[in-house]
Amino acid sequence: MLSDLINQHGSNGINVWDVGQVAEYGPLFVGDLLLTTRNWQQLRLYDQQLQRVATLHHEHDVDLRLTVAAPDGSSLVTVSRDETLPSLVQLWRWVGSKTERTVLHHTAYVSKVVYIADGSRIATADVAGRVKVWDGGGCHQYTLEQEGASTLAFHPSDPARLLVLTKPGPEQQLHSYDERRWLSSQPVTANAAYRDLSWAADGNTYLLHGSGGYELRSAGGAVLLTEELADLDRRYLYAAPLDGGWVLTCDDAGRVLVHSAERSLQLADLATTLREGHPDNCLLSAVTDSANRRLVVTSTDQPPYIWDRRGGSGAYLPHLPSDTDEEAAEVKVVASINRRGNLVATASWGQLWQPSYTKLWAVPHGRER
Repeated sequence: MLSDLINQHGSNGINVWDVGQVAEYGPLFVGDLLLTTRNWQQLRLYDQQLQRVATLHHEHDVDLRLTVAAPDGSSLVTVSRDETLPSLVQLWRWVGSKTERTVLHHTAYVSKVVYIADGSRIATADVAGRVKVWDGGGCHQYTLEQEGASTLAFHPSDPARLLVLTKPGPEQQLHSYDERRWLSSQPVTANAAYRDLSWAADGNTYLLHGSGGYELRSAGGAVLLTEELADLDRRYLYAAPLDGGWVLTCDDAGRVLVHSAERSLQLADLATTLREGHPDNCLLSAVTDSANRRLVVTSTDQPPYIWDRRGGSGAYLPHLPSDTDEEAAEVKVVASINRRGNLVATASWGQLWQPSYTKLWAVPHGRER
């Protein structure tokens, strides 16, 4: 059982007070290191014992807004916050015991940063309609003029193949490029408002998705499966393409399902567990590891909950101390999981007078015991 693994490796996690602020999207893993920010200017990296191993200085008048880590943990990109100014985009790389910083030059506000799966290429998109592609060391490769670029995705094994999704709206488009060469432009489902774009690991399908639905397409662009939530009060917390033409979803009703063109299977009803004794508990967010094996869900009235797709079991991660008073317990808790799915970070913050907590949880897979 998952709860047994957590208990064997410390039922209370590793707790540190005030290791730093976390951004709106929560704590971030850089490989197996945990990243937090300090006053939105200073980046701090912690190891698995939450000992600080590095400090990175943003060195800019404008606070950080966006931080994206390479899938292999070899580097990260930071972007400054002010949308009225050209962004300061910085690539941080670990070379031996040293940290190297490279500026990725843009003349407008940068809204999106993505890595290819092996970290060898980076794409950045700004509001002026420029998509720039860089190698893993920060050397500029080429620029695409693509107005309205909102979301980007490299093919997992082909660095030349880049998909560009424009902003949600009645004329939302999906563009496909091979290096500098434009391949195609396709409309998406009318008014779908897709905000995310992701490839299956095998590179055979990709998924356009938003809170209200998704669209699964083949690598060639053919639509294989579409789904739209009929209840406008419902939304997807998470959606991801799986190998073999399947899609994994978790909605805010707590249903975890896998879908294909032929059938749909419900894997879990997390709301039954999370609302036991807490009938008004609302599910807020869901994140998974790179293999979509483990799902971490946050909610309003319960601690973060981790669920294992293969084993079918789950366990709470009691983030706040048991002696925390009721008012302090209302602080928001966010969660992150590393790519291997064996480390989970939970973090919280509230009003200025409330303490902040960050916990790191070891959740080993069976063979790691």
